[in-house]
Amino acid sequence: FIVRFQYVLYHSFILPPFLFGSYRCKHRGKVRMYPNVKEPHEDPRLDEADRGIWHTMTKEDIEKFMPWEIKRKNRVGLYRYRPFGGESWPQVELRIHSFLGTLARDYSGDRVLIVGHGNWFILFQRLIHHFSIKEAERRYHEAVLENTSITVYEEAAIGGKSRMVLNKKYDNFVPWKGLL
Repeated sequence: FIVRFQYVLYHSFILPPFLFGSYRCKHRGKVRMYPNVKEPHEDPRLDEADRGIWHTMTKEDIEKFMPWEIKRKNRVGLYRYRPFGGESWPQVELRIHSFLGTLARDYSGDRVLIVGHGNWFILFQRLIHHFSIKEAERRYHEAVLENTSITVYEEAAIGGKSRMVLNKKYDNFVPWKGLL
């Protein structure tokens, strides 16, 4: 399995020297297989959205003990909803903005691997591509991102400014599909 995994990665990509990941991702052990990748950086700004009570209670318990919370969630909508003990998507986007600032300041021109979570990545793409809140919610509900997929962005100068541009060949790409 590992040999096939390494073959697919080596022949699909040249792994970048810098890796960032959420502390919840299982990237540390796997990255050690690749000598050009430096020690991975755990960055809390890459953590998945904290859904508060939805991570600790079942929907049935919330309906039973906090029925007003279901009504509030429906009234406010998925994007702006901030559950008790959790965070809203705009709060996650603030973390992403901060992370993008760090990339622009400290890693401009470098290749960077970001290991993250699906919902975080939907919001990351919303900021990069400027798509609507409605589109972000659609992507969430339809689960458009494949688990363990890879998406590649490249740096390009557009209008005299450095921008991240999607490499369409590697958009939601799963090189190990059928191998695991």
